[in-house]
Order: sequence, then C-alpha cells, then structure tokens
Amino acid sequence: PTSMMMLSELLSAIPGSNHVAIDIITCFTDKKAPPGYAIQHDWIYEDDYKGIFTAWLQYNCSEKAKLNLVNKHEVPHRRSLTLQFDGGDKSTITFDQGVGYWRVVAERGLHKLDFNQDPQQQLVKLAEVLGKARIVNSANWETWFTVSSVK
Repeated sequence: PTSMMMLSELLSAIPGSNHVAIDIITCFTDKKAPPGYAIQHDWIYEDDYKGIFTAWLQYNCSEKAKLNLVNKHEVPHRRSLTLQFDGGDKSTITFDQGVGYWRVVAERGLHKLDFNQDPQQQLVKLAEVLGKARIVNSANWETWFTVSSVK
C-alpha cells in the first residue's frame, strides 16, 4: 500500500490530473506467504490488490484511472511517467531508482493494516493513514530524474 500511496501523491500533484486518463502498468506476483500486517507489506490476493489500487487512484487522482496488470517480465525495472499533452506531444520522466527509497512515515500504530479486512475497510484505514502520514526520503540522497521527448 505505501507504493500506491506515494504514486497517488505524485500523480495528484500534477495540475489538472483529476480529469485526465491515467493508465498504470504494473504486475502482481502471487504470494505464498500469509497476509502481511503493515502498510509497507504487499497484498497476497490479486483481486484485493487490483480493486483497492484502482479505487484509490480513481478517488485520489482521476475518475479515469485504470490499473493494467501484466506479467512481471513485461514491466521494465525503471519507473517512468509518460505525459501526453493535448497537442499529442509526449514526454517521459524516468526516475532514478524509482521511488524505492521513499517511504511513508506514520504515527505509532497507524502503520498496521489488516489485509484480511474487507477492501472497503482497508481503504478507510489507508485514507486515515495518508491524512496523518508524511512521505520522506529514507536516506540523504537526491531523487534524480530525466525528462525526454517521445516520438
């Protein structure tokens, strides 16, 4: 959930993004472990992952947000954001190390999440966490990115 929260914060900061199509391409890896217990853990059920992630993006970023799950080998390791402008021009922002060293810092006790709860209850809990949490860099590193024109 923390990656989802950070992504939505990044996307919602783009002016006018609440009325544009947002397509997220990601993957889901089947988990052979019991459910996690904290917001930095992963969902083990694909339906929960897809449903919660989609609802979160549509509420926090754009009603037109879609989550597209593909095979892991189809998702590049780098993290990028492609913007398409009204005139048809595109630019891609590529993030060095993605946002892997960013983290969500929550008050004591707020980091716990019951992954066995109904998806709606999980969304309510995550909204509560985001309202009281901060996104920080987990190390004293700059976040580098490149911007390139897409032909």
